[in-house]
Amino acid sequence: MQLLKFVSIPQSVSWVGVALLLCSPQACSARTPEEETRDAMISLVHKMRSTESKLERHEFREKALGDLLKAKLSAIDKQHKAFEPMVGLIQRLDDRLSNVETVLLRDKDHDVSAQKKTNEALDRIQKTLDSLSMTIAENTKQTKKAMEIDNNLTLNEDSPLDRRLDITDSKIDALKLEIANLKYMLHKENLPAVCRDMSYDVNPLQKHITQAETLLSKFDSKLNKYNESAFTSVIPLSKASPADEAWQNKISEVMERQEEGIKKIHKQLNDAESIWNELPKRIELQTATNETLRAIANVTENIKDNAENSVTKIGTKLHEMNERFAATNKDIQQSLTISNTLTEKAFDTTIQFAALRTDIEALKNSEKVLVKAADDVIAMKKHLQYVVQEILNGVTAINAAQARVMNKTVHERFDSIEKTLTTSQKNALGDLSTKVELKMSQVWAQIGMMHQQLLLTKESLYNLTDETQHYANSSTKKINKVKEEVDDIKKSVDALGSNMNYALGKLALSTQEFDRITSGVADALASLKEDINRKPKVTVTTEDPGPGPHNTTLAVEETKP
Repeated sequence: MQLLKFVSIPQSVSWVGVALLLCSPQACSARTPEEETRDAMISLVHKMRSTESKLERHEFREKALGDLLKAKLSAIDKQHKAFEPMVGLIQRLDDRLSNVETVLLRDKDHDVSAQKKTNEALDRIQKTLDSLSMTIAENTKQTKKAMEIDNNLTLNEDSPLDRRLDITDSKIDALKLEIANLKYMLHKENLPAVCRDMSYDVNPLQKHITQAETLLSKFDSKLNKYNESAFTSVIPLSKASPADEAWQNKISEVMERQEEGIKKIHKQLNDAESIWNELPKRIELQTATNETLRAIANVTENIKDNAENSVTKIGTKLHEMNERFAATNKDIQQSLTISNTLTEKAFDTTIQFAALRTDIEALKNSEKVLVKAADDVIAMKKHLQYVVQEILNGVTAINAAQARVMNKTVHERFDSIEKTLTTSQKNALGDLSTKVELKMSQVWAQIGMMHQQLLLTKESLYNLTDETQHYANSSTKKINKVKEEVDDIKKSVDALGSNMNYALGKLALSTQEFDRITSGVADALASLKEDINRKPKVTVTTEDPGPGPHNTTLAVEETKP
């Protein structure tokens, strides 16, 4: 404000002051103090403007640096948030792998238990067939012995015929029970149970392989989304620094390694699918075994039906024989009591013995049929045992080989996936944290230096404003004094025009006084100049050093008078 007041002085006063200064004897050889003060104040104004422009540039640079820092921090935050779901994905993948391992182990145990059950069932079938053959052989032996009974039956009550008939009845009942048990065990609903168990063992493996494939496809899609989001959130390379470019290059390398790992996983899944495509052949083999088992069940049913029919026929004939033996016993008792009818009863007994011989011959024929059926059953049993053993050996060998291969490949591939994912994540997080720490330390150091420089410039500007205000006030006071003296001189000149004689006398006094005033003004201006020269002169470079933090120290020089 004082500077504006000094500039807005009327032209008349300024011209009078300039004329007085030019008329003074000391101003003839050197510049006037007003010009020097004017030049000094103009240079001061220029310096203030240059310092203001430089401060504005510093503020602009700080603002740009703050925006860049905010963008970097936001990008780092986004990348951290993008990496957070990776931990959950890895944990879920680990859980799924553990579930797959448990399912495979459980399937293996189930296969072992099913194989044990089938072996036990086959052992039971073999035992029952052996016991059946033994019982049939014993029955045939006993029937042969029974048929060798002497035709001359005694009328003694202790005859072993009844006892033998009871034994044959009991053995026939036991044979019926054994045949019923064999029929139950070889029923068409019980034989395919083993095959169903074997087919059930394959289904969980298929289910878990499909689950693993879907999980890996989801993991691939999430990684692709993360790659897209990560590359879109990164600052363009034209605006980024070389350190940011190196950091982005490292992240891109990590992403490429992850893509290569995903491609390897896809290749492994394709191999697993090719292995899985071979399973229909096994299913066809299983269907063939089921059909053979059904055919065997039909044959056994036919054999059982024939055996049951033969057993029923033998039972009816034996019951008839029992009835006839009872009738003969009654006749013999009656013949003992009634001697008159002995001849008639003897004739009847001969007739009955003839019928008995015919029945025994029929029984022999039925025994031959039973022996032939037993031989057929034994041959079928041997063939069935051979076929079942071959099927079991082939199925167990295939299941064991494929289970070992699948377990080994799954473990190796998922271990490699886990290792690559963990190492890449650890390396990326470590590099990112170190780079962020370095960048933040540099930024905070530059901010501290700029803060100190701004404080120094602020103090220097406050000192300059105080000094300029002080010198402007002192100069205005001195100029006001000169103005008052000039007014007095004008008054004296006017009085001189009225009275020349008095004016001439006064002129000498006024000239002396004017000389004294001019000398005083010259002394005051000289002292002002000396004071200005003694004060510190602030030199500020106006060159633009370019963007970035700089050591803007103020050079203070003290001018000599």
